[in-house]
Amino acid sequence: MEIHGLVAEAMILANASVGKRIYEGYKDAAILRHHPPPSPAQFEKLVKAAESKGFSVDFSSNRALSQSLERITDACKDDPEIAKLLKTMATIAMNEAGYISSGQFPVDQYYHYGLALEFYTHFTSPIRRYADIVAHRQLLMCVADPTALKNSVSQSLMFKDSAITDICENLNRKSRESKFAQRDSTELFQSLYVLQKTANGDPLIEKGIISEIRSNGFYVYVPRLGLKGPVYLKERDGTPSVPLSLISGKNADEQETIPHCNIEVNMPTSISVLSPDLPHPIQFNLFDHVRVSLKLRKSHAHRHLVYMVLIDMDHTEIRTSQPSQIARMSNTEMMESIHDSERKGNAEKEANKKKKNKTSSMYDVLERFRKLSIIQSTS
Repeated sequence: MEIHGLVAEAMILANASVGKRIYEGYKDAAILRHHPPPSPAQFEKLVKAAESKGFSVDFSSNRALSQSLERITDACKDDPEIAKLLKTMATIAMNEAGYISSGQFPVDQYYHYGLALEFYTHFTSPIRRYADIVAHRQLLMCVADPTALKNSVSQSLMFKDSAITDICENLNRKSRESKFAQRDSTELFQSLYVLQKTANGDPLIEKGIISEIRSNGFYVYVPRLGLKGPVYLKERDGTPSVPLSLISGKNADEQETIPHCNIEVNMPTSISVLSPDLPHPIQFNLFDHVRVSLKLRKSHAHRHLVYMVLIDMDHTEIRTSQPSQIARMSNTEMMESIHDSERKGNAEKEANKKKKNKTSSMYDVLERFRKLSIIQSTS
């Protein structure tokens, strides 16, 4: 909704204004939010990936990058997953934002690349971030709040560069740990989902997009599960290992390999499979659609790991009138699907158990005859 955008813009302006004000009051100890600009080397992979689809990316400024990605999004309405992958690559290419003490950096390095602001801090959410509380305390001292001045002796550490630097380092470390925990949680839900769906031995086939070319294969992104993983076309010793299902079209042939084949790589946009037994080379390009089988590498000590096996190319026709965007399953939706499968499995087991109890065994039949003969003999 438009009102949400208006509120978000107002919050950004408030954070920027407070950042500048506390710097004016405490030039050597203001808590600021720092987002350094990326280097050309960091965007090299993104630029080449975009060029493979005929797009250009300008990252000279945040605004230029945003406009480039908007143009790509508009041009990829028939296949929006390409735009989504390029945006993800842009996010990965950027430097990580973090908290700093103003005394540790020159003024020209306070710039926040992501928001294109000279000064920025976190001020608007003190109920969920400690950095905002520090910014509130510093702002209160800057505006000579009576209560803050009264407690200024006990809060003196909050205005020393060394103390703010220690706080910032701890906040940045906890932020990274939080991201790692979120990633691990998502991977746990994904492994539980694959475990449930393959419990009966049925293969779990998903559609994916090639997101990165490597010397021994490529990475595939599965939009429905938000899952990204490697697909190998070579063994560890360098021997080509390309599934026969690529030419047979049969899922069962994923374990068999195409004989006498070689792998040629054109980094970072394509990888090809050549063999005298093939009528023509099989080429995999960046952003091509493929089908993969999701499997589990089980462990008794850690969570199960999901891995992918290539099945074949996905030749589903993409129609402009019907965009192929696939809704990603959330962790909650994955758990609901797992619970539904468990409930159905338990219901089937209970039904089979009742059916088995109702079906008389040969022993039950003979036992009834024995009891009947005893009753007749005693009568």
